[in-house]
Amino acid sequence: MALVACVVASADGRTAAPPKLHLVKRSPLQVQGLRFAAGERVRVTATNVTTSRSAVRVVRTTGHGSFSARLGRWDRCAAIVVNAVGARGDRATLLVQPPPPIDVPCWGI
Repeated sequence: MALVACVVASADGRTAAPPKLHLVKRSPLQVQGLRFAAGERVRVTATNVTTSRSAVRVVRTTGHGSFSARLGRWDRCAAIVVNAVGARGDRATLLVQPPPPIDVPCWGI
């Protein structure tokens, strides 16, 4: 089995980590974006995998390239895909999985 790594090089030759999304809170859904370009407009879209319901927010990153976006309340048993696309081409995706069924079953609620 081969392992392939993708590395992005910056203008000065150092490697830079790609933009990333981090789940802050599931209800209401809140994500944090990291390593985007400073001052960049970012379109953040959350989509329910099953129903295709979506919510969109447009945010601007800080001088350090981070942002926070609140995307509303979602069914606790839904799988949600969050995409963030920056105006300068930065991209990140996060899959928010439903909680384990042992917690509180998703069926019969």
